[in-house]
Amino acid sequence: MADEVFEVGMGEIVVTHNPATLSIIGLGSCVGVALYNPKAKMGGLAHVMLPDSKRSRPGANLKKFADTGIAIMMEELKKKGVDHLWTTAKLVGGASMFQSADKSVFNIGSDNVTMCREILKGQRIKIVSEDVLGNKGRTMKFDLVTGKVQVRYVDGLVREI
Repeated sequence: MADEVFEVGMGEIVVTHNPATLSIIGLGSCVGVALYNPKAKMGGLAHVMLPDSKRSRPGANLKKFADTGIAIMMEELKKKGVDHLWTTAKLVGGASMFQSADKSVFNIGSDNVTMCREILKGQRIKIVSEDVLGNKGRTMKFDLVTGKVQVRYVDGLVREI
């Protein structure tokens, strides 16, 4: 992993170049969307909290929604000269953290994953790997030197995607 580490908080986006590591601690129903361009050696990480901004209040943080946050991150990459043609995505999170008889009430994790997939498909960004859904919290570390993402589950299991 790289020397410089940036923690991406809820509803935040960080875009930078290597050598750096971007991390999100404690993903539950939120989704970490990692975009990486190997030619430019640049990437970004969005901490998506909610699927869409359509019902948001005026002045809401648009970075926290899948529909607007991914677009904002892509625009920040574009401003830094990154060609989206070579950019790929990795998704982590979207867990179902609460069990309920009424599945529609606590489906936010699944809804976040679905919306992230739709937005990326619409932008022609290929999702090269995912560690999503389930019912366990995760932490992710995105290494901009290699483009790899390390996923650590709350129970200690670690995997690389």
